[in-house]
Amino acid sequence: MNYSRIINRSFEIAWRYKSLWVFGMFASGGFANFNFNMPTGDSDGFGSGSFGMPEFPPELIGMFMMAIGALVLVFMVMGLISQAAIIDSVNRIDRGGRYRFGEAFSAGIDFFLRFLGLSILFFVSFAIAIGIVVVLAVIFFAVHTALGVLSLLILIPALLFSFFVLFSIFSLAERVIVVRNASIGDAIEEGWLLVKRNFGKTAMIFLIYIAFLIGFGIFSTIIWIIFSLPIAGLGLVAGLNPISALFAGIIIGLPVSLVIGGILGVFYTSLYTLFYFELVEPVQTAAIQTPPAAAPPLT
Repeated sequence: MNYSRIINRSFEIAWRYKSLWVFGMFASGGFANFNFNMPTGDSDGFGSGSFGMPEFPPELIGMFMMAIGALVLVFMVMGLISQAAIIDSVNRIDRGGRYRFGEAFSAGIDFFLRFLGLSILFFVSFAIAIGIVVVLAVIFFAVHTALGVLSLLILIPALLFSFFVLFSIFSLAERVIVVRNASIGDAIEEGWLLVKRNFGKTAMIFLIYIAFLIGFGIFSTIIWIIFSLPIAGLGLVAGLNPISALFAGIIIGLPVSLVIGGILGVFYTSLYTLFYFELVEPVQTAAIQTPPAAAPPLT
């Protein structure tokens, strides 16, 4: 398994095909890297806080929550479409085909329902795993507190292991659906077989994925701070209240965040897609083959 080729090729695709950044902003690894912690007022409500947050009527708060819910739904739909679109694009690019933005979006639409079903199955499966761990923990704590604490040393790693297995199976199943145009059941079956037969390789790519998530998460936060906090500081100097100044910093830093999020979204999706290709169609190395032994001379 050539992990360096997978990483380098993923970076190459993410940087070279900039139109994929549109999908990357919605796919995994996009906006998830940018978390904005908003300060709140005191216990007297929004209007009486020291930050000068304006007071909102209850009906406006309801409308605001509905708008947030609709926005989250749109991002979930676009996330599934974008994930399939990037996988289809990497498939075309890496296998010598011709990538087009419109064709990628069309592929995302075509595979949307299967990706939705796959996502639901993943969350249900992981919820069941969490439920089992919680029930077992409650039982052990009911027997004895010390036994419950000791059980956590086993149950928590078991939960993390179940997440790794489920994440790997369903990530590979997504690639099977797009590349082979398979059904959800066939994709999960192939994903399970690939993980079972290549457990060590799957664990390694998962660790690489997590390492890049952490590293790029820290990098993205630093970049956002560099671009946003100076603007927020200028707003405070200009007489804006802290909330307005913070919003100004967020708005100014948003374009940079979107670009970085788009690049990372393409990179993360490409990483597992190229890994899947390596599993099913290993790249032949350029190593010199040992020549066949010469025939013995005639005597």
